[in-house]
Amino acid sequence: MRTRRTVEIESLAELDRRVAAGASSMAGWRVQDVDLTDRSEVLLRLDARGALFLGGRI
Repeated sequence: MRTRRTVEIESLAELDRRVAAGASSMAGWRVQDVDLTDRSEVLLRLDARGALFLGGRI
């Protein structure tokens, strides 16, 4: 059985840092209380399967 890592994203700066580092998948990400309304283009490029969004705005 494969264990999936969990990544906590609690700010736009953390999201931007991971995308700038080359992230293409959000599998295992827990995005909490982050306003993503200005990141539509970024979100469309990422594979969101396996991500969990808690609070915030999309």
